[in-house]
Amino acid sequence: MDKQDMLKGGQEKPKKKEKGPLSPEDLAKKMRLAEREAETRGERLEKLRAKVTELFPKPEQMKLREAIEASFDVPQVGDYHNEGLLMDTHLDKILEIIDAVADGSYEWPTELPKKTRELIQDTIKNNRQALERYAFLHDIAKNDTLRVSVSEQTSEGSKAEDLAYTWAEWQALVPEDVRRDPSKLLEFMQGRSQARKIVGISYFHQTGDKTPSGVKVAEGRKHGEMGKEKIQGLGETGVDELTLTAIANHEVAYQFTAPNVDTYEKFFGSLSEEERNLVMVASFVDTMSSLRLDGSAEISNFLALAVSRSNAEVLKDLAENLSQNPKLDKKKVESALLALKKAGQPINAAAELARLEKECRPTEYDPGKLDRLLAELATKNILTGDEAAEVRTLILTNNQADLGKKFGKKMKDIRTVMAASAILGAANPQAAMRR
Repeated sequence: MDKQDMLKGGQEKPKKKEKGPLSPEDLAKKMRLAEREAETRGERLEKLRAKVTELFPKPEQMKLREAIEASFDVPQVGDYHNEGLLMDTHLDKILEIIDAVADGSYEWPTELPKKTRELIQDTIKNNRQALERYAFLHDIAKNDTLRVSVSEQTSEGSKAEDLAYTWAEWQALVPEDVRRDPSKLLEFMQGRSQARKIVGISYFHQTGDKTPSGVKVAEGRKHGEMGKEKIQGLGETGVDELTLTAIANHEVAYQFTAPNVDTYEKFFGSLSEEERNLVMVASFVDTMSSLRLDGSAEISNFLALAVSRSNAEVLKDLAENLSQNPKLDKKKVESALLALKKAGQPINAAAELARLEKECRPTEYDPGKLDRLLAELATKNILTGDEAAEVRTLILTNNQADLGKKFGKKMKDIRTVMAASAILGAANPQAAMRR
């Protein structure tokens, strides 16, 4: 798949949403967080605006600065954005992580592999300003792709639906003084001034989604890829292609519910090493800045991505090392490496190399026993004398492919002979016979 296909690959997996009204305890906790967010928002916005001016100072970047400013007011509702009700808190959290990693004060998740941690450290230290620009730009199209989950109590029970909103429709729904004040916004979304509660917000539109006007969405869009297009449509923004690649792919970790090298190769295979590193870091800082109500981040998807990358690199080295050993059965090597692509844990390179060098040896057979058993097949007219001689040669040279092609209908009897004449302790004779 080429890079453009990779950038668009796969339906975005929506982040988990709250399915109904909050419990009184969780609502009270959210209200306290919203009040604290409201108290600190003025100072936070002042800091963010100063940083935006520093990173995007040119006159021709004015429209970009305006788009970034608008993104500060994007609402956040769901299980994984409890850093704040408005998106400025999310962007501020990303900048805090970048600063902490750069100055060595970041407290790393204990489950993060050392190799991944070192990659993130090096990439941030070498690309700090680029990643700061990324922080402000990666969610710039969220306001264009709001997917609002609403819940309403009716005489027939609870009714829920998802609606695709544009930014103009959101602004029309929520008064300006409410949508910029976290405390008021939380009250509004809890339905205290309307019949329905807003119980979740995601940032993608699916084809066929209903809109507030009742019209259906004609074409699905994801906020990452749309963010790239939005920036490109603002003229000479000075945003480089590397940063645009990170923006388009920053949610790629959600494609990984478990380690899988094939999935990694699908989304990262066409990228350069520099692009892979930046996308990994972009995904990490976004993940760690999306908080649950208890203040923790859900890191399982990113960990699956990290293991997938590590395993892809290990498998590449294993394939190269094993290819240099002429004594190994190439088909056994190919089959073994294919099975390892779905390993659920980090692959131990040294241990797997030793195992595969042993298990991928050609199967050895007892020539005398093989001759006797093939002679019996000839006596029973299952094979001719010439066929028995040819089968013997193909078995002893481990040419299983040609054996199967030429003697397909007789392979059941031939496999029985192979099993009986295989030397015990030889490398996986049963697997050889199955081929």
